[in-house]
Amino acid sequence: DKLISEKAALKAKSDELHEKLLREGNHITLSEIRQLQDDRTRLSEEGKALMSEFKDMLELAPFAIAGAILTDIEKQLDAEGKQRQSFTDKSLLENKIEAVIQSLKSDTGDRPLDIDIEVEDYYLAKLRSLLRKHLIEEEQDSAERTVRVLHDFTKEQRSNFDAMLSNLRTTYGDRLRSVSRLRKINRQDYSNVSRKLANIDVIETDALIKKYRAEKAKLDVLLSFRILDIARIKLIALCNRIRKSYSSNEILWTET
Repeated sequence: DKLISEKAALKAKSDELHEKLLREGNHITLSEIRQLQDDRTRLSEEGKALMSEFKDMLELAPFAIAGAILTDIEKQLDAEGKQRQSFTDKSLLENKIEAVIQSLKSDTGDRPLDIDIEVEDYYLAKLRSLLRKHLIEEEQDSAERTVRVLHDFTKEQRSNFDAMLSNLRTTYGDRLRSVSRLRKINRQDYSNVSRKLANIDVIETDALIKKYRAEKAKLDVLLSFRILDIARIKLIALCNRIRKSYSSNEILWTET
């Protein structure tokens, strides 16, 4: 019982010194160390994600810098689009006008029988000319009819260009500044956590810490001795019980 009490006392003292070492040396507990390790892993993953987004945004940086050039391209695309639409509209109007003329020529229901065919052709031609003048040529006069096609974008290409330009004009600058700021914060946080973890492994030179370490080492040795003493006493007691049991059985066999 005395040895067991001494063992318990030595264990309590060793644990007390261990807590002092934590308090005086690292100023951190085991659970806090694990939390720091988890924080470092999380910050590392966040840093990789931010870096990937930052690289993607840098690919658009030349376009953002060349904003005036993109504006000129937009104007050129608008002009090309209007000209393309004008050609389309002209073709449609030409077909409509011709359909009207043909309809008049084939409609003989109310036409007098004595109209000369040449007179009819003359007025139909005059009508065609007037329709083209007021429906097509005036529209073309107000449009840029001599635009040189430089890009000739498809609808999908134009849609992608407009989306990129809109992004650059609105959210690109704000997001780039936000990502840059978040990367800076992430690097600072990661550096702080890494430094704390590195400091835990540093060999302390403080005299008090050395004293605690020496005392704890001595106590741990004494504690080991006490554990061995207890084990030795238990072993001797077990051997004695076995010997007594064997002797009792031997006497019984002799009497028998």
